[in-house]
Amino acid sequence: MLLLCSMLSFAQNKIDKEQNFRISYDLEFSPDSTNLNRKEYDSFYLTISKDKSIFNSESEYLKDSILNSPNPNNLLKLNKSLFKNTIIKKNDRIINYLNYNVYRFIFNESIDFKWELTKETKNILGYKCKSALTNFKGRNYIAFYTDELPFSDGPYKFNGLPGLILEISDLNNNYFFKAVALKKLSKNFNYKIFNENSYKKIEFEEIKKLEDKIKEKPSILIMNENIKLSDEAYEKYNRSYKEKNKFRNNSIELD
Repeated sequence: MLLLCSMLSFAQNKIDKEQNFRISYDLEFSPDSTNLNRKEYDSFYLTISKDKSIFNSESEYLKDSILNSPNPNNLLKLNKSLFKNTIIKKNDRIINYLNYNVYRFIFNESIDFKWELTKETKNILGYKCKSALTNFKGRNYIAFYTDELPFSDGPYKFNGLPGLILEISDLNNNYFFKAVALKKLSKNFNYKIFNENSYKKIEFEEIKKLEDKIKEKPSILIMNENIKLSDEAYEKYNRSYKEKNKFRNNSIELD
């Protein structure tokens, strides 16, 4: 009852568009196209400020905080996310920061989502939500958004609706994002952006080529001039991750 009252109280508070705001999302997804009943889970933050929004996995967010803390060894305790990118939406641009440890890239996108508004409604976290359909990178999606929050934004790269997307899933339910918590942030909140100088500008097509190389030889992700491993260690790593990658073949973006 206390939780319900707290949620309803939050919903009734007027949110200023200038307010710094954070939405926590849980993701349920099927990583293996040959076994769609097997599900994995991840957690994400969408942090909205006056001039931009930042979307990344909880582990990527915490990684940034830990690296700037007195005890960076806590990185070893983090759960690893399959999602390596931090997505910044700013001025109708989507900026992707892709972190493969020794490989770090930045590339821009411009995505014009075509939404079809529909009549289905539901209540999520105390907010009345309307529905809309779209197609993105080979998947058809249904989104539930609320115009009671003044943000035209949502999880991952999704945006462009007259309100905040609190839930979105593809129609085959391979990927399902759902908001689980909403939080106002202080007016002087400042998200510390990582060092952009450590990221190399790249085109999207080159990212696809790199991903193909990683599938063929996963050990390139741990090859570092400061750390030398034996050929046997690299081969063991390759065998292990090639086996794992056999069951990670259902990317959120198909095209």
